[in-house]
Amino acid sequence: MKLVKCHIDNFGRLSDFDYDFSDGLNTILKDNGWGKTTFAAFLKAMIYGLAIDSSDRKKYLDSNKKCGGNLIFSYRDKKYQISRSFDVSSSEDKTDISCKDDSSDTTFNKDNIANTIFSLDETAFDKVIFKKQNSTLIKDSIDLIKKNLNYMNEKANDAIEYNKIISSLQEQIKEYENEEKTGILNRINKEYTDKRQALDNMQSEIEKIDLVRKDIESIRKKIEELESKLNVEEEKKSNNPEYDALVKEFQEVTTKYNDLSSRFDKLVDMYNGSIIDYPTLMEIQKLSEKLETTKLLNGESEIIDK
Repeated sequence: MKLVKCHIDNFGRLSDFDYDFSDGLNTILKDNGWGKTTFAAFLKAMIYGLAIDSSDRKKYLDSNKKCGGNLIFSYRDKKYQISRSFDVSSSEDKTDISCKDDSSDTTFNKDNIANTIFSLDETAFDKVIFKKQNSTLIKDSIDLIKKNLNYMNEKANDAIEYNKIISSLQEQIKEYENEEKTGILNRINKEYTDKRQALDNMQSEIEKIDLVRKDIESIRKKIEELESKLNVEEEKKSNNPEYDALVKEFQEVTTKYNDLSSRFDKLVDMYNGSIIDYPTLMEIQKLSEKLETTKLLNGESEIIDK
């Protein structure tokens, strides 16, 4: 919580008085009787109100007119305004609190202002935080003070542990971000770069293998077509020039197939069979065996279909 400004309509000897609070410690240097204690009592009254049986109510409430004012403070990055008026009859007292930054804010209501800010009732506030002029600690406040000091000590220990954790995390960050070759992130980054390059290279080879596979499939279909035609032409090959041309085309296609098969085998060996699937290899093997059954004798093609 941080006090921003206040306005006193009437409270004890202070009337129509405004005060803007500055950052840090605020000191009011005035002559005795000016109303410094009255000002402090007004600030407390804005937060806790004036109980019907309180000495402050009897002391500062003018029997002829109302007293009160407003206090603006910041809490969790928002500004709030408390307005209170106190009448001779406490039933006529009025309290209002609103958020100046957000009209829909419901952090406070008129019954929970003090507890929300300090988590202390008025008695504890008087004995631990708010000290009137010439006031002294009394015996029944000792336990409450010890309780609050223990709480502060626990928070301090938490802060120490927090700092240890932060320090440990910072050391871990240094270890990971080390710019030298021993840095974990650098090692991971280098390994990633190498793997990525190997992957790119393998992708390029896979594309080449795919092209060879397509060529082989195309030639395989061509061979099947030629075999079909040769089987037909073999029956009428006598004195037939078309048959000789067909045999020549078959020889050329066969030669090209053998060349591609050799290249394909080398690629497969290069990757230890990790890219070409087994059914594809069996299909190629089948084509190879089929070609073995095709022999050229004395310029003629005799197809033995096993």
